[in-house]
Amino acid sequence: QMKVYQMIYTSVENCLADPELGLQNIPGTRVYSCSQGLTRENISELMRFSTYRLPKNNTTTYPTGFADPSIAGLFPKTFRTLRLSDGKLCAIQSVYAGYDINGEAGNFFAHALVFDEYDNDFFPEQYFGSELFRTYLTKEEHNTKLVRYMPILENPQKPASLESEICEFIASHTKELTYLINQAVTMLTSDNIKNICISTSDEDITEKYLVALKWLLPRDVSQNTGISTYNVFLPSDKQDKIVFHGTIKDKNNITSDII
Repeated sequence: QMKVYQMIYTSVENCLADPELGLQNIPGTRVYSCSQGLTRENISELMRFSTYRLPKNNTTTYPTGFADPSIAGLFPKTFRTLRLSDGKLCAIQSVYAGYDINGEAGNFFAHALVFDEYDNDFFPEQYFGSELFRTYLTKEEHNTKLVRYMPILENPQKPASLESEICEFIASHTKELTYLINQAVTMLTSDNIKNICISTSDEDITEKYLVALKWLLPRDVSQNTGISTYNVFLPSDKQDKIVFHGTIKDKNNITSDII
């Protein structure tokens, strides 16, 4: 039975206190809560890959209140997958959340699912677009003084229509995906892992290319590799967890920064 641990990371007034995990209940951009069973190292890795930055050329306006729940729908979401150092697999959805607790822009909301005791044929992209991912905290959650641990999920349901949607996409993009798979296999079997970046004019198409790529690649070749559907930072030679990146034309941050 697969176990799924959770973590939420965003700007908060109050959060979970757990000295063993290095978590303190003080205001700021913090781990709001997580499931028992995650390690300090797990949390550190998840935080590193949870960030979200608006493109420097952004012109979309958004509400200025603290952590307004409507903001998430105004910008593309980022979906990232990776293998943690202890072998657990994870999927992180990050969304832009506007202004933080200090009234400064740049807040984000990340919800991570961490998979343990999974089958050999499992890959975290199977949870792309899952309704398990939250995009904001309620006012009640923000105001509560005592934050509790998040539950561990047991074999939660995958998005019902995802497989058929990806199969349809594969059928209608065979030529492009054949090219991408050849490039990916060549890259993954070479000693010097680099990155592949897929850029399209549409958030949905970029996401589907990346998820379809992981659907098609042989598990033994792709098991240690993750995807990031948006907000790519290249070159990413200081991390080798995520090698397949996506971006949207005219809405990207391709800079010399790393993730």
